[in-house]
Amino acid sequence: FDRSLPAAECLRRLEALLTLREGCLCYEKTWGFGVVRAVDSFYKQVRIDFDRKRDHEMSLAYAAEALNLIGEDHILALKYRDPEAIDRMVREEPAEVIRTTLRSYGPRTVAELQAELVPNVVPEMKWKRFWDAARAALKKDPLVDLPA
Repeated sequence: FDRSLPAAECLRRLEALLTLREGCLCYEKTWGFGVVRAVDSFYKQVRIDFDRKRDHEMSLAYAAEALNLIGEDHILALKYRDPEAIDRMVREEPAEVIRTTLRSYGPRTVAELQAELVPNVVPEMKWKRFWDAARAALKKDPLVDLPA
């Protein structure tokens, strides 16, 4: 690892490399959501099927730097594993979609939530109705701070 990097970043990268294996779910800022298809420790490469680029190869060093490995409870993992359930949640429980997104990404503004959810989880044409329903339900939630 680069000696100029903070220890916390070095540990994050090490954890990513130790966790990286076939079937892992990840996110990369350029390519989006992805599924690890193969890890080749001999050639120090990883092959990932991203939403925006299938069968993409990258070095393990770059993977450790650029990939965010996501857990099974992440909104994108839920959408990948059971798209019908997420589509149903978007229709019937919009506030829970927002809560799940906040648990996945941490604090976000409304604009940032929209950027995370549209179009992968909520279709753009349905965003306003979805957000209005979610907002109404979230007003009663003491854990969610909504703008006035």
